[in-house]
Amino acid sequence: MEAMRSPELAGGGRAKATSLRSRFGGRLWSAAALPALLLAVVPLAGGAPGAGDAVTIAWGLAPGDCAHYRVFRRSDIGGRAVVVPEPLNHFNVFGYELDAAGELVQPPPSYGAAVRRVLVVPPAKPVLPGATWRRAFEILDAPGVEGFRIEGDFTFVGAEAVDGTPCWRVNGACRLAGEGRGGPPSPTYRVKSGSLTTRAWFDPARKVLLRGETELELALDGQRGSQDTTYARQERLELTEVLPSAPPSLKKKIAAAIEQGVAYLKGHQRPDGGWGIDAVNLEGETALVVLALVRSGVLYNDPTVVKGLELVRKTPFRRTYSVALAILAVEAAYTPLEEIRESEDVLDHPEAFRVRQRRLPPADQKFVEGAVAWLLGHVLAQRRWSYEDPKGSWDNSNCQYAVLGLSGAMRCGVKVAPEVWQAILEHWVLAQQSRGRSAKRLVADAHGDARELACKTRGWMYNDAVGPATVEADPAYGSMTCAGIASVAIARALLEDQKRLSAEWARRSSESLNDGLAWLEANYSVRVNPRRGEAWYYYYLYGLERACVLAQARRLGTHDWYAEGANLLCAFQGAEGNWGSSFPETCFALLFLKKATPPMLSK
Repeated sequence: MEAMRSPELAGGGRAKATSLRSRFGGRLWSAAALPALLLAVVPLAGGAPGAGDAVTIAWGLAPGDCAHYRVFRRSDIGGRAVVVPEPLNHFNVFGYELDAAGELVQPPPSYGAAVRRVLVVPPAKPVLPGATWRRAFEILDAPGVEGFRIEGDFTFVGAEAVDGTPCWRVNGACRLAGEGRGGPPSPTYRVKSGSLTTRAWFDPARKVLLRGETELELALDGQRGSQDTTYARQERLELTEVLPSAPPSLKKKIAAAIEQGVAYLKGHQRPDGGWGIDAVNLEGETALVVLALVRSGVLYNDPTVVKGLELVRKTPFRRTYSVALAILAVEAAYTPLEEIRESEDVLDHPEAFRVRQRRLPPADQKFVEGAVAWLLGHVLAQRRWSYEDPKGSWDNSNCQYAVLGLSGAMRCGVKVAPEVWQAILEHWVLAQQSRGRSAKRLVADAHGDARELACKTRGWMYNDAVGPATVEADPAYGSMTCAGIASVAIARALLEDQKRLSAEWARRSSESLNDGLAWLEANYSVRVNPRRGEAWYYYYLYGLERACVLAQARRLGTHDWYAEGANLLCAFQGAEGNWGSSFPETCFALLFLKKATPPMLSK
């Protein structure tokens, strides 16, 4: 599921730098191309501050509120123009991500977001019209690029109206240069030189950026064998809405989003019963869609589900992801409807939730048994899995899905030996970072009383090929940390159910879970995959749901992760009911919204 994607700056080739305005026709957006998106910007007739009046330009978002922007952009890499398709480009700012000066405290999730960090920062003091100030930003964590510095002069132009809304306008003219430190361990490029122009319009009434524009030009030195190249980018940000942290209508929004997502998936089924075009992962993609549909409330005897399951059943077992998802799809079809309905309250009333045994007919029982045999026959040493070759390189994404498949099989009555779960538990506990930063978590007991727990922020990585798993060289990231938490919780619960969990491994697994949750709290985000930005975002959100349900974490720190994530997903949904650009991304969004993971509550 978690496939590597090339960063936007991966394009090579030497090209002579030309200006943004000549490259893109002398203006940011042509009126012919985007007539409905242009906003009228005119001087205010009588709203400008007086010569002696200083104004404060600031953000006013509550911690859980989110400013949701549409992003329109054009890029040019090495002389090759790239127009990013609409409408799935977004930028979001949560109130908890802003410090007292209005600066984003979270690492930028992408190269473009590193530039937006400069755009959205207001002056940290009252300013007069015409006032100028200088700000410098170190960007040491932009993916694919060595650390670089942005330094510029900013001017408070004065009052202007954006589509009739009175705003304060701030212009910026910046220079960029490489710092030669920070950034990824093996960057693709180093910033040699560059310029950045920004124009921002802040709404003083709502205390939020209403609109922003950037123009960027860079000369880049190629690293790791990449050629030197140029990079140019133009962007427009337009505020769509401010999403409150817990709107009264959230349940209705979620229900409508799920309904539209289900309709989208049902409307794109192929005549043979499948989904997708990836020949390698075709059966896994189809199984994932069936799982998402059934968990979203589509009945097991719905023609869409019936056709999808028929294709899953007759496809040979070939890959870990696909075999595990096949088990989960078949299991979902026999999950009692009352359990699916109760999943909505699984976090608020975990003591009332009951996982019921699935009752499969002989043919499907045999199918699940065969899938389990395949998984156990294609395992590496120490209960690790690769894509399909038991001699291949293991990774924690495949390991996670094997664990999910095996646990789903046990809910179908297929036995998996305690020795298997013990080896799985040992792998995940030992694969966690060996050291982390000290932290404290508030943990609620069964009566709702909270106690403070001392922890270390220790996450998980993709595999051990990236170096020592320590806090100093932290390769851990969000989706893999969620995989670790979920897998430890599953193995621990099943060993406990079978009365095979030793005191030592009860202690070590409890410590592992709390430290993993502490890592998620310290790196908390629902708008990006922590430490991986926009890569595998929807995969991460489904992992976050799974980890928090299995660990019975109603909140992460002060955050209602489900409300914040669901609110954002409702805003992200496309006009057709889809999320992202693939069927799996839509499935992951639906599974998050439905809180679809059955908790592994011990008997």
